[in-house]
Amino acid sequence: MRDIFNNIKGFHMFKERTDVPIMSLNGIEHNYQWFFKFDNGSGASVIQNGIAYVDNIKEFEIAEIEWNKDGRWNLVFTDICQDGVLGHCSFEEILEVLNKIESK
Repeated sequence: MRDIFNNIKGFHMFKERTDVPIMSLNGIEHNYQWFFKFDNGSGASVIQNGIAYVDNIKEFEIAEIEWNKDGRWNLVFTDICQDGVLGHCSFEEILEVLNKIESK
Protein backbone atom coordinates (compact mmCIF):
# COMPACT_ATOMS: atom_id res chain seq x y z
CA MET A 1 0.00 0.00 0.00
CA ARG A 2 2.80 2.44 0.80
CA ASP A 3 4.17 2.47 -2.75
CA ILE A 4 0.82 2.55 -4.56
CA PHE A 5 1.47 6.04 -5.99
CA ASN A 6 5.26 5.86 -6.48
CA ASN A 7 5.08 5.54 -10.28
CA ILE A 8 2.45 8.24 -10.78
CA LYS A 9 3.63 11.42 -12.52
CA GLY A 10 4.29 14.18 -10.03
CA PHE A 11 4.87 11.85 -7.08
CA HIS A 12 7.03 13.76 -4.62
CA MET A 13 7.23 11.78 -1.38
CA PHE A 14 5.52 9.35 0.96
CA LYS A 15 5.21 9.92 4.66
CA GLU A 16 4.00 7.61 7.37
CA ARG A 17 2.72 10.12 9.86
CA THR A 18 4.08 9.16 13.26
CA ASP A 19 3.51 12.67 14.60
CA VAL A 20 -0.26 12.16 14.50
CA PRO A 21 -1.80 9.64 16.89
CA ILE A 22 -3.93 6.95 15.28
CA MET A 23 -7.55 7.71 16.07
CA SER A 24 -9.50 5.23 14.04
CA LEU A 25 -13.04 6.29 13.26
CA ASN A 26 -13.18 4.06 10.18
CA GLY A 27 -11.15 0.95 11.02
CA ILE A 28 -7.92 2.14 9.35
CA GLU A 29 -4.97 1.74 11.68
CA HIS A 30 -2.26 3.68 9.85
CA ASN A 31 -1.48 7.28 8.93
CA TYR A 32 -0.29 7.36 5.31
CA GLN A 33 0.25 10.53 3.30
CA TRP A 34 1.48 10.95 -0.26
CA PHE A 35 2.56 14.29 -1.73
CA PHE A 36 2.54 15.30 -5.39
CA LYS A 37 4.31 18.28 -6.92
CA PHE A 38 3.74 19.46 -10.49
CA ASP A 39 5.66 21.86 -12.73
CA ASN A 40 2.83 24.43 -12.48
CA GLY A 41 3.48 24.86 -8.72
CA SER A 42 0.34 22.99 -7.78
CA GLY A 43 0.24 19.69 -6.04
CA ALA A 44 -1.81 17.38 -3.93
CA SER A 45 -1.84 15.67 -0.59
CA VAL A 46 -3.45 12.24 -0.55
CA ILE A 47 -4.13 10.65 2.80
CA GLN A 48 -5.49 7.44 4.14
CA ASN A 49 -5.84 7.30 7.88
CA GLY A 50 -8.24 6.78 10.73
CA ILE A 51 -9.78 10.26 10.56
CA ALA A 52 -9.82 10.81 6.78
CA TYR A 53 -13.07 11.01 4.84
CA VAL A 54 -12.95 7.32 3.91
CA ASP A 55 -14.97 4.28 4.85
CA ASN A 56 -12.46 1.54 4.08
CA ILE A 57 -8.90 0.71 3.07
CA LYS A 58 -9.71 1.12 -0.63
CA GLU A 59 -10.65 4.80 -0.33
CA PHE A 60 -8.51 7.94 -0.13
CA GLU A 61 -8.89 11.62 0.66
CA ILE A 62 -7.22 14.24 -1.56
CA ALA A 63 -6.55 17.94 -1.09
CA GLU A 64 -5.19 20.35 -3.65
CA ILE A 65 -2.12 22.20 -2.41
CA GLU A 66 0.21 24.90 -3.64
CA TRP A 67 3.94 24.51 -3.06
CA ASN A 68 5.93 27.47 -1.75
CA LYS A 69 9.54 28.22 -2.70
CA ASP A 70 10.73 27.08 0.72
CA GLY A 71 9.29 23.58 0.19
CA ARG A 72 6.22 24.10 2.34
CA TRP A 73 2.68 23.94 1.06
CA ASN A 74 -0.72 25.55 1.61
CA LEU A 75 -4.17 24.12 1.11
CA VAL A 76 -6.01 25.81 -1.75
CA PHE A 77 -9.70 25.97 -2.53
CA THR A 78 -10.45 25.71 -6.24
CA ASP A 79 -13.14 24.30 -8.46
CA ILE A 80 -11.33 20.95 -8.23
CA CYS A 81 -11.53 20.70 -4.42
CA GLN A 82 -14.09 23.35 -3.50
CA ASP A 83 -14.37 22.29 0.14
CA GLY A 84 -10.64 21.86 0.54
CA VAL A 85 -10.70 18.07 0.34
CA LEU A 86 -12.44 15.32 -1.57
CA GLY A 87 -13.12 12.19 0.41
CA HIS A 88 -14.26 8.65 -0.33
CA CYS A 89 -12.20 8.56 -3.54
CA SER A 90 -11.15 5.39 -5.30
CA PHE A 91 -7.63 5.02 -6.68
CA GLU A 92 -8.97 5.79 -10.17
CA GLU A 93 -10.71 8.96 -8.93
CA ILE A 94 -7.47 10.10 -7.28
CA LEU A 95 -5.69 9.69 -10.62
CA GLU A 96 -8.39 11.79 -12.33
CA VAL A 97 -8.06 14.58 -9.75
CA LEU A 98 -4.26 14.53 -9.99
CA ASN A 99 -4.55 14.89 -13.77
CA LYS A 100 -6.89 17.90 -13.37
CA ILE A 101 -4.53 19.57 -10.90
CA GLU A 102 -1.53 19.04 -13.16
CA SER A 103 -3.42 20.30 -16.24
CA LYS A 104 -4.69 23.59 -14.82
